[in-house]
Amino acid sequence: MNYQKKKNERLSTDGDNFTWWKTENKNWSDKTSVSEGATGTIFNEQQTLEYSTSAKFIPFEFFKTTHNFHIGAGFTNNEAAWHRPNDYTQYFLPTGFNTDCIKNDGSIDIACDPDYIPSKKATGQYSKTKTVHGMGSIDVQQDSWFAFIEDRLQWDKRFEAVLGLRYDYDSLSKNKNIAPRTAFHYKPFGDQSLKFSTGWNRYYDRYLVVFPKVC
Repeated sequence: MNYQKKKNERLSTDGDNFTWWKTENKNWSDKTSVSEGATGTIFNEQQTLEYSTSAKFIPFEFFKTTHNFHIGAGFTNNEAAWHRPNDYTQYFLPTGFNTDCIKNDGSIDIACDPDYIPSKKATGQYSKTKTVHGMGSIDVQQDSWFAFIEDRLQWDKRFEAVLGLRYDYDSLSKNKNIAPRTAFHYKPFGDQSLKFSTGWNRYYDRYLVVFPKVC
């Protein structure tokens, strides 16, 4: 049995992020554009409870083959929460130029910079495009469980095989997946000096909860 609690906080005093053309005052990059601002505050928390068990049986012989059965099962409960307490606004590279950035009420627009831009040979730039990632919260719970059975068999000293089957289910996707677990080995000299292997297996991603952006 395993229990985990994970918490992640990204704290920020600002919720605006800007990309500017490089100017005489905004010159902290050797590229033609610079960035400033932050990406807002985000809180993540996840609790996971897992339990699994398995058993291996005593090997037995059947028609000159030795069989070793292995069975197992497990359950996982995930409870996760995501929270953005304030809007986060991303301003894209300005496409407007030649402005003093002064609005009708005498204030300076935050998406505007009045400095001279050498690469554009213009004074003043302002962004016409932005994306607002809205404040919001997400709470989600996921239950998943699995079960498997396999038989490891050996015939003579040259042939080995693994024949198995696994079943998975999770409550978010409602998927019921059945997957084979097979492997076949041939050892022509009866030892590990040379071995030929083949098999057929299918694996499904047991993903963690991924939180989308709330836009």
